[in-house]
Amino acid sequence: MTCPGSRPRHAGLGGVLLAAGGGERLGQPKQLLEIDGEPLVRRAAANMQRLCGAAVIVVTGAYADRVEMCLRELSVTVIRNPHWRRGLGGSLVSGLAASSADAVLVMVCDQAALEVSDLQRLVDAWTKTANHPAAASYAGVLGVPAIIPRKWFGALGALDGDSGAREFLRNHRKIVNSVSMPNAAADIDQPADLESA
Repeated sequence: MTCPGSRPRHAGLGGVLLAAGGGERLGQPKQLLEIDGEPLVRRAAANMQRLCGAAVIVVTGAYADRVEMCLRELSVTVIRNPHWRRGLGGSLVSGLAASSADAVLVMVCDQAALEVSDLQRLVDAWTKTANHPAAASYAGVLGVPAIIPRKWFGALGALDGDSGAREFLRNHRKIVNSVSMPNAAADIDQPADLESA
């Protein structure tokens, strides 16, 4: 069921939310930070569910029990990455391997300024050429949120460490549908970022 004026969820689109990090630079788990009383991980997962008709997969690692507690009222699939300390590349590979969707919306949970309208514009760009990736463009880079069609999952299969979707998108820039998304530039990595968020 959709709200009046909203668009239906895309049946072939799933999600992979990367929420396994330890928040070392921040000094606390960023997944659990709250905006208006809602943990960032729950906010991101709920926004993904508004657009994804296929399963939304949340990859946890550090603070897994606490992070998963925030998701208990959502219909998401949780998988744990026991090697989360190696970086987000392994978490992305784990999430893609668990998805049966035609394409996945890849997100991290610390881009606190993102709205559903930003993600909808990304979906709109992807549906125009569904075999090509679509990615947010901000601060001079292509990055997440991004939509990766299944035909490209194999190209991401060798990722490890901190090599994530951004490296893949940079290497395939010529075929990526770029969507200007200034809100994606505001992420929370350092204590100073908390105040602006």
